[in-house]
Amino acid sequence: MERAVVVKYHEIALKGKNRDFFEKKLIINIKKALLSIKGIKSVKKEYGKILIFLSDGFSDFEKVKERLLKVFGVANFAFGYITDPDFDKFKHCILQEIKNLNFNSFRVTAQRNDKSFPANSQQIAQDIG
Repeated sequence: MERAVVVKYHEIALKGKNRDFFEKKLIINIKKALLSIKGIKSVKKEYGKILIFLSDGFSDFEKVKERLLKVFGVANFAFGYITDPDFDKFKHCILQEIKNLNFNSFRVTAQRNDKSFPANSQQIAQDIG
């Protein structure tokens, strides 16, 4: 299980033959924005999103948030974990994230990129919830 930031973008994906150029430029801009933050391991493009891999024990999430909000082309982003497609590992990661939170209600929405995963998105949301 590895900490990461998942970055989504919209407009640049529509640029046709120039798409690769714009995606590479966005990655360069993200790297520049995060340059002085210790604990950023790497920034990589993967399946229509950009992943920012974080070192173990990384805790400067607020600074990453501040910087990413200023990068042109970033539509949204979320902090999370990269793990094997295993339900028990999913549950462990989620419990790590919410163990110190207090809330009266919550919602789980799942979206799976790998359609060969044995459960569909609705089943994942129900089981995790």
